[in-house]
Amino acid sequence: WDQTGMFGASCRHGFILKFCDMVQSGELAKYPLAVVSDFLRTNIDPHNVLGFDIGCSFNATVHSSELVGPLAAEWKLHILVNAFHGWAHNRTCQLECHSLYILGFGLEDLEGMQQIFSLSNLVTSLVRSALRFHWLQA
Repeated sequence: WDQTGMFGASCRHGFILKFCDMVQSGELAKYPLAVVSDFLRTNIDPHNVLGFDIGCSFNATVHSSELVGPLAAEWKLHILVNAFHGWAHNRTCQLECHSLYILGFGLEDLEGMQQIFSLSNLVTSLVRSALRFHWLQA
């Protein structure tokens, strides 16, 4: 297999919005950029907020991207750091990017994908030796 992992996005309700295979590479910026691009092109909500483990640095990546930058600026995309990862960042990052300090954001922790991946680990033993066709069905 050429697949080395998966990258996904979910809404704040825990519904999976997008999954893509990481092929012949590790965690590169192209995967979240593609997901954000698709999200901005198909979403009509003017209050777009994205939570990501590395939200503070990914914000700069998004806004400097030729593919996603103009859309992110047009839709006023705001990228935050997940609640539990946020405490590992410096104080400036926490004040600008942590959901706790964003007015009106509520108690959302932006950790939906962590929960989804935790549950998907139960399937790993079943599909570890499966053919690609059957893996995609799982």
